[in-house]
Amino acid sequence: MNRRWALPLGIVLAFGWHLALRRHGVGLPLLSDEGEYAYAARTWSQGGLPYRDVFNQKPPMTIAVYRLCAALSSSPAAPRYAAMLAVLMTGLALLLLAPKRWTLPARLSAPLSYFVLSTMPVGDFGFAANTEVFAAAFTAWAVWAASRATWRYAALSGLLAGAALMTKQTALWPVLAAGVFAAWRGGRRWEPKAAAAFALGASALPIFWLGYFWSRGGLGFFWDCVVAGNMRYAGLADWSSAAEQGRFFTLDLAPAFLKGTWPAWALAAFGLRGLEARWENRGELTGNVRFRDRDA
Repeated sequence: MNRRWALPLGIVLAFGWHLALRRHGVGLPLLSDEGEYAYAARTWSQGGLPYRDVFNQKPPMTIAVYRLCAALSSSPAAPRYAAMLAVLMTGLALLLLAPKRWTLPARLSAPLSYFVLSTMPVGDFGFAANTEVFAAAFTAWAVWAASRATWRYAALSGLLAGAALMTKQTALWPVLAAGVFAAWRGGRRWEPKAAAAFALGASALPIFWLGYFWSRGGLGFFWDCVVAGNMRYAGLADWSSAAEQGRFFTLDLAPAFLKGTWPAWALAAFGLRGLEARWENRGELTGNVRFRDRDA
């Protein structure tokens, strides 16, 4: 096959595979989390306010996505199509982050692995339009923008990272990692201008949402539900709860997760096989990363 067509064909097949994986769940009834977001979005569109008029403990970006989907389509499955698009966009970002010198299977290993991980995390519930798929899309593109190694892209990276944080609180950790990545300018040097640009971009959406709920008289409800309430829910404000969640993850969730995601690890191993031997500078694989603009 002509190499010029190999990558586009690989992308089409990978994306088609993901759509086939998710297609089985489109027509199923909404799950509990999806129902919460859909109800909050409907209340919002009818003049109410999330957190004040309907309880929810997640940041507002996912609710905003559900509201947008409801405005565009009357189908209750519309958010699941939005989730499909978000996962495909995440896969595209992962593909662009892979160096162009890699083999085609190696470049496709990350998107293919993510398609499996995002679709079948535990059991058969990976088709849901949950916060994770939207937060992952923002995060992946934030990392891609950070890899461009200019202060303007650092600002874009920060904006996308802020969107991830306003989608799910646990995005805080990849947001911090993306900030360091953007400020370090691809491992070349510390760049205060890029760090400031990232920080300004990352603060834009949180400030916007704080201002929005303040203007609607719901800032206290927003803070109690999204910040204080979610800290208690996540066990960050209660060590006994944190210990119980740790036990649940170790003994119940992790084994089920590994059982359902072994194809992802097999795909990654297949894509990366023999890769080190093909590189002239093997230090790039072992952590001595040197970014080049054409590969960023």
